[in-house]
Amino acid sequence: VAASNEFADIPPSEQKALHARIKDEMSSASPPVQNKVAMTASLVTVITQAIHTDDQQMLNDILKEGCQPIQIETTVRRLEPGVALDLLHKCTEIFQKEPTRAQEVLSWIKEVVKTH
Repeated sequence: VAASNEFADIPPSEQKALHARIKDEMSSASPPVQNKVAMTASLVTVITQAIHTDDQQMLNDILKEGCQPIQIETTVRRLEPGVALDLLHKCTEIFQKEPTRAQEVLSWIKEVVKTH
């Protein structure tokens, strides 16, 4: 499925800044409730960006952060079906190549299958 790159006009410095902000927020102990909604929306943006630009490192960083189950559920629910399918493919590739990362990716795989 060919997809247009809707992020082509965003400078790489801003893309990485958003990615870094999400990574920082995800690693904080317990962000306030209002930040959780914004973080989920940002996470959808970054996952979509990583899928469209085929940025494996960005996707790996998100998966390695260990999101809470509610974050995964909310994020996957907000993904467009095509992006969710691509995320499923990426996660299954990771799982097949590196079975030791099962804990990271299985919650994402399960949620995509359940939701979409």
